[in-house]
Amino acid sequence: MGAEVVLLGLVRLAILAGGAVLIGYEIYLWFDLNALFKQAPYEYGFFKRVLVNLVVASAILKFVGKAATLFFDIKNKDEDEEEEKPDPEESIQTYAIVGGAIALISSTFILYQNWGTIGSSFSYALNIFTAWHMHQMLGGILAIRLVCHIISKIVGWETKYEYPTLILHAIVATFIAPIAEEVIFRYVYFNLSRWLWVSFFDLSRPFNYVLPFFNVSVGWNLPVGIFIAMVANADVFYKVHVNEKRLHHWLGGIATSYAYYTTGNLVVPITLHFVWNGLVSIFILILHAIMPLKVSYFGFVKRTASQPTPPPAKRLIFQAA
Repeated sequence: MGAEVVLLGLVRLAILAGGAVLIGYEIYLWFDLNALFKQAPYEYGFFKRVLVNLVVASAILKFVGKAATLFFDIKNKDEDEEEEKPDPEESIQTYAIVGGAIALISSTFILYQNWGTIGSSFSYALNIFTAWHMHQMLGGILAIRLVCHIISKIVGWETKYEYPTLILHAIVATFIAPIAEEVIFRYVYFNLSRWLWVSFFDLSRPFNYVLPFFNVSVGWNLPVGIFIAMVANADVFYKVHVNEKRLHHWLGGIATSYAYYTTGNLVVPITLHFVWNGLVSIFILILHAIMPLKVSYFGFVKRTASQPTPPPAKRLIFQAA
């Protein structure tokens, strides 16, 4: 317990120090971007410079902040004080019904509109998957997941999912989520964001910016409004994953938004989503089949008399992927 408290204190100290560095970096970005948007081809007025500075600087800092988490979610809570969460199986079933309806209805129109280009769209999606090094990131995430699972098995930590629920989760994540979520986040939300920033605010000039001190180029010569729409889309996509959100959700939102914008074909981001979720689901099913963890029902709404409430325990939990 004492070691966990010390570790938690060090983590919080690192977070505070990192926050101070980010604030300083944000101030520097503000002046640097302000100078950039005064020059040709932008020459934005004061209002647009303030707007673009806020959004672009915020987007860059969001990425840096999420990257600093190193795929981990750090928690320190008394389990008896946690909110009661809905039963995982019921949550997945609800998502399967709602998401399945969206996927079933929308897939008909998607197939009709892109029937002749499905093969080439699939190939292009795989090219993006490798060109954006998504396969390498996925390998790193699965390696972290494997290590965390082994540690959980040795220490005796529990999982909230029974194996049949994991199978249902894999089916939903692989075959329903890619269609339903791409329709909602890329076709609907991204297009609305694109209209807002490109058409309404007229942020249509190509944007490319080299991050100070990192020498990394962002913007990819896309219109400023498209860059903002992509980042906004990634941020929302990241947040809707609630307790499961990780850096790769944010980066995945960027990659799928870029794929949709450059092709105008929803099959491409759906394929990216399908490949990623499918590989992760297969890995998780194999992992839990080989090294099953005990199932804990504590903290969920559905609880039977045969599942007694355990004593409160304070733990530092590292969850990955």
